[in-house]
Amino acid sequence: MPPILLVEDNPLDVELAMIAFEECGLQRQVIHKSDGHEALEYLTHQPGPLPRLVLLDLNMPRVNGFEVLQAMKQHATYQHVPVVVFTTSETDTDRERCYELGADDFLHKPNNLGDLREIFEALQEKWLSPPAGASTHLAS
Repeated sequence: MPPILLVEDNPLDVELAMIAFEECGLQRQVIHKSDGHEALEYLTHQPGPLPRLVLLDLNMPRVNGFEVLQAMKQHATYQHVPVVVFTTSETDTDRERCYELGADDFLHKPNNLGDLREIFEALQEKWLSPPAGASTHLAS
């Protein structure tokens, strides 16, 4: 199954996210990169399938989330991969810029596990579930 790519530089946010992913049964499907440079390197050289979802922080060292988003949406190989910006930013300017660059969603990071788990459950339903009517069985 294609992975979920978590691009986040804050170790506490990563730890909280991984706990929430585990509680949602998704922990084995998550690949973490700690900044935008690492994320773009992974996308360029990843050995397996492209991620089925990217959760992207904005404020990171080296290459920020805006730059990652722009690079992904301008590259034919990655432009179809859903990108959910997952940030502490609450500014309308950041939200508008992300949507202009091609973000599929923009979510504010909560600071507690319960709220984060609810967000991940909603993400799972919206972005990670098979489409209605799609077969979940492998062809024989």
